[in-house]
Amino acid sequence: MSETSSPFRVFDGHNDTLLRLWSDNLPGAAWTEGGKGGHLDGPKARMGGFGGGLFALFVPNEEHERTTMESGPGGWRKPMPPKVSRDLARRTADALLRVAREVEAQSSGGFRWVKTCGELEHCWQAGVTAGALHFEGAEPVDPDGGDLAEWHKLGIRSLGPVWSRPNAFGHGVPLAYPAGPDEGPGLTPEGINLVAEAARLGMLVDLAHLNEKGFWDVAELAVTPLVSTHTGSHKLSQTARNLTDRQAKAVAETGGVIGITFAINDLRGTDKLDADITLDRVADHFAYFSDLIGPEHVAFGSDWDGTSVPSELESAENLPRLVERLSRRGFSNAELTGLCHGNWFRLLRRVWRG
Repeated sequence: MSETSSPFRVFDGHNDTLLRLWSDNLPGAAWTEGGKGGHLDGPKARMGGFGGGLFALFVPNEEHERTTMESGPGGWRKPMPPKVSRDLARRTADALLRVAREVEAQSSGGFRWVKTCGELEHCWQAGVTAGALHFEGAEPVDPDGGDLAEWHKLGIRSLGPVWSRPNAFGHGVPLAYPAGPDEGPGLTPEGINLVAEAARLGMLVDLAHLNEKGFWDVAELAVTPLVSTHTGSHKLSQTARNLTDRQAKAVAETGGVIGITFAINDLRGTDKLDADITLDRVADHFAYFSDLIGPEHVAFGSDWDGTSVPSELESAENLPRLVERLSRRGFSNAELTGLCHGNWFRLLRRVWRG
């Protein structure tokens, strides 16, 4: 399979590919071989110009996975799942880390987990796909935060305090429309300590599933750039997961980045759960935030292998379609380079150590 001819390689802010491989009981070699379903693997990455990204370690709620959206007049909502135990979270995180190591080991040098910007940039120049490990929800971490440095040694370089459920550190937003992010209490004392320690270690702090009170708690700490790795504009689509204009402006004021999700539910701006959307709707969110806060604070945050995406983006090999659509929407080559990877790189140089 040949590589893409697109000059714009993408560093993506979020995917759940490790969870897909683990859930489907696939070996690490499935990344290199491809053809096992899903949105993202090695061949698809090469075809589409996917050069790397943040790969999530996520602990699912089994009972939550069996629930469905509750649809009513003018909206929908998925019941908020319960907390998960730390024992389950640790076991799941360890299993996902084993899958991650297998992916690298079976890639014949074509994939590497990176811990520093130097390693990332070396991979980028060498054409090696670069992955960085991310906790989507900090349930595997001790509530006192005492073992966060150990997770950092294992390669975790990005951390979201919560997913869309409560835990020891804070409260996530529900999956709901129409709804705002201002639901539930802010960070707990443990959550405040977690954010401060993550910043001290040089870990990215991701606010993608954090509710609004928690968002402003992180902003008030002023220890790290504000980042949301996979989200959309609440102005365009009133889901609880999406950022308000005020939140987006706060991200820009700290030099942070917003990764635009491909999740249909967060981009559509309608109560229809079964409606697909076009590339133009995805581009709308890129354009809206770029106009509001500047394109230097906007990037890719697909959520591949973790959600339903537009049919035109159902595979990473389709990335050039979106880049071409953004070009037609008026983004310059320099701006496209920033959207595709430059803005993430600039942020990571500021946050990571080395």
